[in-house]
Amino acid sequence: MAFKKPTSHTAVPESPDRLFRDLPRRKHPSLFDHQGQVLRNYVTSALEASGNIVFVFEDHANAKGESSVIDATKARQAASHPDWMRDHVPGSAGASIQPVLVTPAKKAKEGALPHLGRVALWDLNDFRDWAEQALVTIRTPRRDFREPGDLAWRAQAAEALVEIRADAPGLRAW
Repeated sequence: MAFKKPTSHTAVPESPDRLFRDLPRRKHPSLFDHQGQVLRNYVTSALEASGNIVFVFEDHANAKGESSVIDATKARQAASHPDWMRDHVPGSAGASIQPVLVTPAKKAKEGALPHLGRVALWDLNDFRDWAEQALVTIRTPRRDFREPGDLAWRAQAAEALVEIRADAPGLRAW
């Protein structure tokens, strides 16, 4: 038999360093511990930079256009992201986590409505327009980037993102 079925599903590791520690055939244990620390520091600094605001996007882009209807399963899936993150992502316990469902659908089934009260809905075409504008905005200051640590460049790039609401507080207010 060429392929074997997996015997069990593994749980999500409780921390990044645990993930690296459990990898088979590791040759440099201190390297994995260092990578785990880098990931923990990244999560902490990202949360601090965003004002402890986290967005979790649920993709419903493969829905069949505006005539699509959001069902209870998709609504529950999007609404459950904050609980999953608090349980599995170190450092997110105190964060303000906002689930966002990106969809072309304009209607929802009755069973979906109780779950959608906690979920922000973003029209797929509006999201694509925003994403295109965000990429153009990011590319413009990127042309002037000279070296890491350029505080003037960072301030200019941050201001450009704030202007189009591509920063966490701007998205939250939108």
